[in-house]
Amino acid sequence: RRERMARGGDMRSLTEEMVFQRTKCNRRDLIRNLNLWGSDLANINILAGMPNLEVLSLSVNHVSSLVALQGCVKLTELYLRKNNIFDLSEIRNLANLRNLRVLWLNDNPCAKLPHYRQYILHHLPGLSKLDSEDVSPEERHRAAQADLRDVPTCAGGPPLQDDRPDDSPSD
Repeated sequence: RRERMARGGDMRSLTEEMVFQRTKCNRRDLIRNLNLWGSDLANINILAGMPNLEVLSLSVNHVSSLVALQGCVKLTELYLRKNNIFDLSEIRNLANLRNLRVLWLNDNPCAKLPHYRQYILHHLPGLSKLDSEDVSPEERHRAAQADLRDVPTCAGGPPLQDDRPDDSPSD
């Protein structure tokens, strides 16, 4: 099977063949560790069928949506540095990943938001490490108490699903 191109030009969709080549395993449901660092990936939808993943590296890619990770309930470590995550609310797709302890999301556009750490820890209180810093009990408590309903979550750039040209009205 040929690797399919994602909508973003040279950026690719992750395929089963790519996963099997990286892991030397021919069953997605058995894979626990997957390193896809620097693979020019934009579409990671195939990961939705990998419920036993524990450690996933997607750093240095073009990922902008985390929806495909909702079913990866055994994830403990997730590396997403240097991707295209503009909307911090994408981390809400990780809220059911109760085993997630380590998340690296820095070097994404959303990491420039002033409430970046607080927002993530509010929605993912089980994290023990966010980027290069350990999470203190005090920081976790402050994040839990924070009212973040009205804070902006988008760092700019068009949402992935938005096919309108930049100058079109937004309704």
